[in-house]
Amino acid sequence: MTGDVIGKKIWMIRPHGEGAELISDWRCDPSWMLFRALTPVVKPLFRWNHGQCNNTAITGLSQYLHQQRERANAATPLRRSSRPAARKRASERALAR
Repeated sequence: MTGDVIGKKIWMIRPHGEGAELISDWRCDPSWMLFRALTPVVKPLFRWNHGQCNNTAITGLSQYLHQQRERANAATPLRRSSRPAARKRASERALAR
């Protein structure tokens, strides 16, 4: 990336348990002299703000994904079968979701 801040950002996605882990590595260097001079003073504030933004994003994304999963589960009703073995398999599939 170039502009007010020059640097490189690398995204890595890898398996983690039953889900995935997203790793963001951002190495940047401010190009303005004023940014360079103020970096030691404002770095803790930027770090705190970044953490707050990430926590808000994680909370919102978690709620959204939970709602999507509930909608998907509600849209696929459990079918009844007259055969006991088929009923058992259908209920096991529903529990696995």
